[in-house]
Amino acid sequence: YFSKFQWSNGTLSDFLKCLEESNSILSFDARNWKKSWLQTAGLNECFIEWKSEGNSEAEKVIVHQNPANINYPTLRTHRIIAALFDEEGEIYQKRDFLIKDQKETLLELDFSDRYPAAVLLNYGNHAFMKVLLDENSRDFFISNMSKIEEEHTRALIWIALWNMVRDARLSGVDFVTTIIDNIDRETDPSVIELVLNYAMSSISSFIPTEFNQKFMMTESLFIKLKSMITDQREKHVVTILKNYLIQAATDENSYAVLVEWFEGRLTSISHVELGIDSRWKILLKIFKSNQISLERKLEYLKDQQNKDKSDSGRKITLQLEALIADDNRRDEIWNSFFDKNTRLSVKDLASVMQGFNDALNRSKMIQYHQEYFQKLKKINEYGDREFGIYFFDLLAPAVQDYDEIILQYTSIVKDTSDDQIWLKRKSIDRIDNLETVSYTHLRAHETPEHLVCRLLLEKKK
Repeated sequence: YFSKFQWSNGTLSDFLKCLEESNSILSFDARNWKKSWLQTAGLNECFIEWKSEGNSEAEKVIVHQNPANINYPTLRTHRIIAALFDEEGEIYQKRDFLIKDQKETLLELDFSDRYPAAVLLNYGNHAFMKVLLDENSRDFFISNMSKIEEEHTRALIWIALWNMVRDARLSGVDFVTTIIDNIDRETDPSVIELVLNYAMSSISSFIPTEFNQKFMMTESLFIKLKSMITDQREKHVVTILKNYLIQAATDENSYAVLVEWFEGRLTSISHVELGIDSRWKILLKIFKSNQISLERKLEYLKDQQNKDKSDSGRKITLQLEALIADDNRRDEIWNSFFDKNTRLSVKDLASVMQGFNDALNRSKMIQYHQEYFQKLKKINEYGDREFGIYFFDLLAPAVQDYDEIILQYTSIVKDTSDDQIWLKRKSIDRIDNLETVSYTHLRAHETPEHLVCRLLLEKKK
């Protein structure tokens, strides 16, 4: 292909024709490949099941392939490498497999040498698929992550664990606990950033507030990150840790630490420079503290405004003003979202929405929940798609009753016309996330004992 089309333009069809004509690729069916991979939407997920054959040294390994989304049921042929790990976390065998375009593919492996402690499908990440871990591999990697030497392999394992959290196959609490236990032993900056992003996403989306408070997830993560940044001197890693340290501040103790940092009194991390953006992020946290007076907060804000008169600083000011608004002002702000004559841009309104629906104000948002869904059904009357997406994401109600909220979004899916497909898709995704959280965590009517019994019964079925 490169030889034929050097110094000229080539198309995908040209490339496929070269593949068909190549003697090095036997029986390549370009038409079916194109139909399966290029003209059909969907992602496949794969996981393994082990079945012993009595006293035989052979082990039957079944690779299950399912559509990640039932709306796109296509199954595909995948060529993957499976890595087998020993008890020390070392890869002692790599096997090349072809997974057929069917629900189950049988593989026969010889374990006369040893039995693997864990298996990772799609080692090297060469295939386009979603990998889930079997129970034994999941438990091994959670307990022995620090033994895995290759950075890229650790990243693939973290991605597989994150997939299981999103699919309600792994508790968000267990996942974040594993991150807290292992993050200080991670050396690769890209993996550190990946894992911390997963940690914050798990806390915000897959761990209910009462669980976060009970198990002190963000508090523990904040303490670990502060310890790491104190000893860290590599500039890129410091920048990553700084950003997530600020994100993880959610209680009065962590707010107090940020105030010291903001005022330049935190000697333990005096080597970490706070830029303008970081100072704004800290100020957003300071405004959530109940132990700092409003007068002092406004002094911090005024000082920061004098240092930064940029547009981004103006947007954060809008967010802070909405954050501390009283009840009368909140009603005015809510009505301003639907005022076509507003002087605020869509991005300005997005900043206001962030402060308006901040976790600090969640109890004040209850009165707007019903109207949120009513407005959502005719959101195109109030603004364009960009406005609608901001409204959908930034003003979404905090979950009190999972079943009720799911019903509301289901109604949105049912009533939304095809010309607003974005709203239908986002509602479907929101339902999926809510069902994931509601499945694995306490519901309003359940005690911990009820929850355990229900999950065991459903697993048995």
